[in-house]
Formats: sequence, C-alpha cells, structure tokens
Amino acid sequence: MHQENNQQVITQISESSAMYDIAQEEPLVKSLHIGMEYAGGIIVHLDETGQHGLVCAPHDQGIFESGSVECDFPYFPDMLGDGAINTQLILKHCDQRPIAASVCAELVLNGYSDWYLPSIGELFKVMKYLTSVEFKSYTVGYYEFWSSSTCLKQNSGFDGIAMGSWTYYLSIKEKDDTRIYSTYVSDNYTEEDSWGDEFRVRAVRRF
Repeated sequence: MHQENNQQVITQISESSAMYDIAQEEPLVKSLHIGMEYAGGIIVHLDETGQHGLVCAPHDQGIFESGSVECDFPYFPDMLGDGAINTQLILKHCDQRPIAASVCAELVLNGYSDWYLPSIGELFKVMKYLTSVEFKSYTVGYYEFWSSSTCLKQNSGFDGIAMGSWTYYLSIKEKDDTRIYSTYVSDNYTEEDSWGDEFRVRAVRRF
C-alpha cells in the first residue's frame, strides 16, 4: 500500500516538474502596445506579429552635428531597419566625433547597447508617438531631429551639389491659449539641412 502511495507521489512530482520545465521554456506571451515601456525604451512601432518592433530612447540624447561624408546612402522612407545600416555607414565614412550617429551607436541605456540613429522612416514613427504624448510638455518654439537618411542638395554657398541629411521638423505655437503643432511628416515636406548644423538626437533600437 505504502509502495503504491509512494509511486503516486513520485509520478505527481515528475508531472509537476515537467510542467514547470515547460513553463520555464515557454513563458507567456506578453501583450505589447504602442507607448509601452519595453526593451529599454518606449514602443513606437509593432510589426504584424505584435511581438517585434521599434523602441525609442525615453529621452533625447542631446544636440549634435551630423558629421560630414562624401558618399550617398539609401533613402527608404517607408522601410524599417535601414537606420542601423545607415548609422554604421556614417561612422565608417566620417571620423568626426561626437556626431548624431556616434552618440546613438555608443549609447548604453537600460541594459542595451545596440541603439542607432533612426532612418527618416523610423523617425516618422518616433515623432508620431512623441507628438501625441511628449511634445505636450515642450515649450513654444522650433525643434528639429536628425535622421540617418542622407540626401543630395543644391548648396547655396557654392555652385554644385552637396550632401545633406533628412530631418524631422516641429513647430509649436500658441494662439488663444491653444497649442498649434506644425510638422513635416512626408517626403515632400521633410527638411534638408547641412551636416554642420546641430539638432536633437533620439536613438532607437529594434526588438
């Protein structure tokens, strides 16, 4: 009788251990959403699985120049992911430090070190979220953020074409106690600026 009881206890323990192992190997899927603090930052984009996407740093990394390079990089405003490649290309072709790309690439924040300067497409997603939340605390004025997407532009200082970088521009005004936001959120209205100008930097990373 005791032997049967012992065997039953052993079986129950084994089954419980097996269930514990499965639970350890297959954790419950967390429900993620835009604006949630996750993976070292704030979620600003989720893919179709709802488990992977893009986070931005919880705050700006400062105001920096973008550096100067002599080659053009791909510009894919609707694609995610090329910002990481662009960041490495900028660092490869520009020795100046610190610049927007190096500040992001060298960032270690909340246990993560794979941050990068977003492409203009990724920056659109960051700014869409910030416009609805963070920018409400900004004072009246003008704000501009660097992306890692570059462009060729006509330089007014000399005859010829010069390298520029795409930025995201935000204007905040007040009229009759109402805040008015003006932003450039499409290709046709994205601001082009020279590498020597200093604008805000907000790092991102994929998860």
